[in-house]
Amino acid sequence: MITVMPKINQGHQIYNVLPDSLFDRLGDDLKYWEYCNESYQGDFINWGRTADWGELIFLDAAIHIKLKIQKIIQENVRCCKVHFNGQTVNQHSSFHQDFGEDHFWTFVLFTQPDWNTEWGGEFVCYNPESEKYEYYPYIPNSGVLIQSNWDHHGRQPTNKKQDAFRTTVAYCYIAESMIDYHLKYEASPDSHIWRMLP
Repeated sequence: MITVMPKINQGHQIYNVLPDSLFDRLGDDLKYWEYCNESYQGDFINWGRTADWGELIFLDAAIHIKLKIQKIIQENVRCCKVHFNGQTVNQHSSFHQDFGEDHFWTFVLFTQPDWNTEWGGEFVCYNPESEKYEYYPYIPNSGVLIQSNWDHHGRQPTNKKQDAFRTTVAYCYIAESMIDYHLKYEASPDSHIWRMLP
């Protein structure tokens, strides 16, 4: 039996994603970055983190986000991947997809607490439903929900502020109804979905 997943027909920008106290604590934890990140092998290298995303602060944020996106997609989900990204002026990133199937969703959280939209850093995605590009401004403690199989990327900061540092945490979620299928048929032991959160 084939399960038809709910699809969203546009990206959704959500404001005030996390309670202020949680957003502030998350910012404190995101002070340490390494030059080690690429969206896929061979992509531009940007700032990232090699720390374990299973830290309680990221789990707490994942649960808050999960509850918000479930209201939009009307589907029970679990977090299966967390990805950290940081960009400075002239650090480009390429369009990419996080997963190829319709039963995954990505929520990109804008984590830099002090940001002026004149500094750029927009989130851009290609919506295959409308066949148009969508642009979302970088606003602290907001984020964008898309299907994980949509091409997307974050724009680097403009040169209006040379020391601007654009940071995001991307949370990927899988439909709970598809977890057993992936664990049984597709997941290798090093796969992201072996580390699913509640």
